[in-house]
Amino acid sequence: MRRDQAVAREHQDASAEFACLATVDADGRPHARFVTIRRIDSFHVTFWASGTSPKIRQLNTNRNYALTAYWPTLARQYRLEGVYHWVAASAVPDEYAALPWRAKIWDWLHEEMPQSAPTLDRGHLVTSFERRGVELERAFGGQEAVPAPANAGMVRLEPQRVEVQQIDAERRLHDRRVLVRDGERWTQAVLVP
Repeated sequence: MRRDQAVAREHQDASAEFACLATVDADGRPHARFVTIRRIDSFHVTFWASGTSPKIRQLNTNRNYALTAYWPTLARQYRLEGVYHWVAASAVPDEYAALPWRAKIWDWLHEEMPQSAPTLDRGHLVTSFERRGVELERAFGGQEAVPAPANAGMVRLEPQRVEVQQIDAERRLHDRRVLVRDGERWTQAVLVP
């Protein structure tokens, strides 16, 4: 998946950085939203979030998730299922420091304006975001010195099952495979598309 994401980036695929995360709330209602993928390694897909966001509340209620990434330039889809782990930003300060500046502003703004909470209007939101950025630079002496706020953290998705589907638009004979994790090993099978 990491290699394919790199190729999608090279092809300037607008979807290369994003995936759709599905969770279930305490009432059993499904929720899906796009997240920005920050890292992919052999056993995890990582993104950042506010610990007070609805997605984290849902994951804390039910640690299972589904994540779907589709990269049109490659005609390839990934579907992951597994469990999630929360890592406080304070535990990984170097990784937090490497986040884009605007992501850090959002983290701090979410401390006073929780994600998905109603706001007065779009203008108020934009003004609050810009004001917070200026305040943070002033308070900490520059963008690089801004630490993580209390509720910021890294979400590490640990897939237990991965489906990869290579789309064959011409013949409609997609190549669909499933990989299932057993400890440190993955087993693979071909699926009927």
